[in-house]
Amino acid sequence: MEPHTAMGRRERSFRVLRVVAAAVTLSCVLVVSGCSESRVYSIGVLQVEPDPVQPDDLVRFTFGLTVAPERNFTVTAFIDSTAHASQTLQRGYDGLFEFVVGQGSDLVAAYGVGSHQAVVHVRINDDGFLLRTETTGFVLQ
Repeated sequence: MEPHTAMGRRERSFRVLRVVAAAVTLSCVLVVSGCSESRVYSIGVLQVEPDPVQPDDLVRFTFGLTVAPERNFTVTAFIDSTAHASQTLQRGYDGLFEFVVGQGSDLVAAYGVGSHQAVVHVRINDDGFLLRTETTGFVLQ
């Protein structure tokens, strides 16, 4: 049994954090096995770049994405719960996905200056699965 020291408590805390981190990582990956092939789908943390957004900025949503093997999928960027842009691809993907959502001035015209919320949905059209990033805040100036 571990002694109740500051070091013992710290080691237990690190173990708990490692278990929580592993659980969060595993919850973001979906592996589907069928008779003929396995499929892997995962989505990472959404970043809005740049943040804050100026009128002359080109705005990108970036996030990790894995779609394997090749599938037909649609990426949709939402701003304040409104579908803003969409792109359909037929391919496999494993890496950082960069989605250009528009010019800062166009976003300000559509949504106004101030704080806004972004989220991305990736629908795997072949299988009907939906992946969703966590909602991320950003500022239009």
